[in-house]
Amino acid sequence: MWQYFGRLDLELETGSAPSGLPAITLDYSDDRGVTFQNPRVATVAAPIDASSTRVFWNRNGKSRGRIPRISGVGQHRVALIDANWDITLGTV
Repeated sequence: MWQYFGRLDLELETGSAPSGLPAITLDYSDDRGVTFQNPRVATVAAPIDASSTRVFWNRNGKSRGRIPRISGVGQHRVALIDANWDITLGTV
């Protein structure tokens, strides 16, 4: 069955980082992690509070066995708190 990947929400604990949010990127592998493709920088949603925020990616395609990878580039630590990915199964 095909898996249709909708919106992926990721909650981040940023602490009191002075330089703002790092660039958070999502890419994926459809060949069991051999190669990763289609890197996309996250869209930043409204901050949750002074030390955490939420980022998201919309319309993430379809696959039969996708492996996601999330990475970030910045000068401070960020903790990943929660993730929610809307996935729908289908045959078309």
